[in-house]
Amino acid sequence: NGQQAVNSAIAQLSVTVTDRIDERVLNYLNTPHLFHQINSIAIQNEKLDLNDFEELKSIFWSQIQLNDAVDYIFLGNDSGDFVGVEKSADGKTTLKIRDATTQSKRAIYNLDDRGNRADLLETKAFDPRTRPWYEAAKQQGEATWSPIYTSAQLGVLQIAAVMPINKPDDRFWGVLGINLTLSQLSQFLGELEIGSTGEAFILERSGDLVASSTSETYILKTQKGEKRLQAIDSKNSIISTTTQKAIAKLGSLQTIQSTQKFAYSRNGDRQIVQVTPLRDNRGLDWLIVVVIPESDFMAQIKANTRSTILLCFVALCA
Repeated sequence: NGQQAVNSAIAQLSVTVTDRIDERVLNYLNTPHLFHQINSIAIQNEKLDLNDFEELKSIFWSQIQLNDAVDYIFLGNDSGDFVGVEKSADGKTTLKIRDATTQSKRAIYNLDDRGNRADLLETKAFDPRTRPWYEAAKQQGEATWSPIYTSAQLGVLQIAAVMPINKPDDRFWGVLGINLTLSQLSQFLGELEIGSTGEAFILERSGDLVASSTSETYILKTQKGEKRLQAIDSKNSIISTTTQKAIAKLGSLQTIQSTQKFAYSRNGDRQIVQVTPLRDNRGLDWLIVVVIPESDFMAQIKANTRSTILLCFVALCA
């Protein structure tokens, strides 16, 4: 009975944790697309002039004050021009701009508390047309997600919600984008209570790690340059072992289309695993993995069992 109670409790907790992750992540990822819809309507109604970068700077600056999930809004066009406003973790904002005045480089300025240009921080070679977010929007032709890529300035993993912008004659003109840093997803996962020692992580179908409830380095330096960390190569043994077992028991990660559950033994402790697809209607296709050790629940069950045996022994002696 105790074992059945443990299995039931772990199953329920896995479902609850997965549902919370699914809801939180999709809400987080949906927010930038709502901003794109607002700006797209403004463009269609000619309320937003795409050639007036000063106006765009002011609008983007105002919008990043509205929601913590949106901290970098930008626009790049097919001429190589670029304008974006970013809010850092300390609340400071910067303008990033590439136009006829910057001579094929992107200039980065501090903005004051009213969104006006302050001091010039740096100028650096930059072409938006070569960035993964730009190529994804141009190729897809509709609102979508970029591949996960490394920030050109911050060196962290990001994903961009992107929307292509067309001219009145439907010819491609440029891309609206909003960056999301994946570290925010890891922070959320780290705050979840998953039993006493349970873990959760998110990975792509390729096996690349997206986020986890543990501390990880998601970008690896190699002789051939940077590469993403595969979950099976994680320094966290729970993540690496669980991913290996998932591939062995469920086959390729590409084939998982519905929630799958399995168990395996790690250092004599049974691990209960749930793998659930995470999708949206804009091309996102990840996997949520929740791992809960059976021992997190067995301690109290074993204590109750010992008490029961002792009481039975006392009763028999009486």
